[in-house]
Amino acid sequence: NAHDNLAAYNLVYNLGQGVTSDMGGIYTSSSDTKGNQILNNVIHDVVHDPGPGGYGGNGLYCDQGSSNVLLKNNLVYRVSGAGYFQNFADIIDGDTPQNNLLTNNIFAYPKKHLLQRGGENRNSFAFTHNIVYYDQARMQAEPGKWSCTNDCTDHFMLESNMYWNTKGDKPEFITTGRDNPRRDINRHSFKDWQGLGEDKGSIIADPMFASPHPPEDDFTVRNTEAAKQIGFVPFDPKQAGRSHP
Repeated sequence: NAHDNLAAYNLVYNLGQGVTSDMGGIYTSSSDTKGNQILNNVIHDVVHDPGPGGYGGNGLYCDQGSSNVLLKNNLVYRVSGAGYFQNFADIIDGDTPQNNLLTNNIFAYPKKHLLQRGGENRNSFAFTHNIVYYDQARMQAEPGKWSCTNDCTDHFMLESNMYWNTKGDKPEFITTGRDNPRRDINRHSFKDWQGLGEDKGSIIADPMFASPHPPEDDFTVRNTEAAKQIGFVPFDPKQAGRSHP
């Protein structure tokens, strides 16, 4: 019953430290409620246990059917799990729309995957106007639940995003079968993915971050034309964290 809560302008970093598992820089377990917002946070270096059974060093983590959450203007980088993980206890009810919205965020250097989806319910989330910058991660958790019977966008909707792989590789996307998502995997090029109705208006372009490596970690977007093309509105990550030392 957690509703109408605001988590904003927090600087969250060095979580997990390779010891614990199943965590997120900001985590919700709010079920089917309304009014929760996650805005203008900076989350980095969330690292789960790398050993056998270790998992889940996530940036943003909406668990247990968290619904109607707005996640906007967040900078998430160098996490060992997913940039965003949305989970749902579909053993209870696998077809409740969650309607979470991730918009105008920056996701950089996720180690495993950008997105993870733990339920097969409809209208689970929309991922729009985001910048994704990566060098090794997959776009989606694999194995994972990415079935999209009839219309993919009825289950999850990606639109007007910018993707850039620092090694020059093109993003690859997957859809899966409902009955056996671990084995029934279909792989799609960016063009074919758009042919399914996903990522309309999205582009492959370098955001030209000012200096995205330690110690600067400066993710100022210098490719303003590409940002405008996807409707990304710049925000200032330096506003996150303590106002005074």
